[in-house]
Amino acid sequence: MGIAIAVILGIIAITAISAGFDYLGKRSKGAPDELSKKVDDLENRIRLLESSAALKEEEIRQLESKIEFMDRLLEDKTKQ
Repeated sequence: MGIAIAVILGIIAITAISAGFDYLGKRSKGAPDELSKKVDDLENRIRLLESSAALKEEEIRQLESKIEFMDRLLEDKTKQ
């Protein structure tokens, strides 16, 4: 009786281990497609953010030059 239980438990253990490795193998094969899609999405988002940041920096430069121009116009010429 003890040998029968040991054999049955051994068969169950081997089945569970093989099923676990099969699951891990299938999961690792499916990951690169999902991972590459996520990486592409992140690259697109980074490009959009970089272009948005470049536009904002240009707007800031324009505002700074306008402020400098206004300062020169408003400067009191009589003090010089």
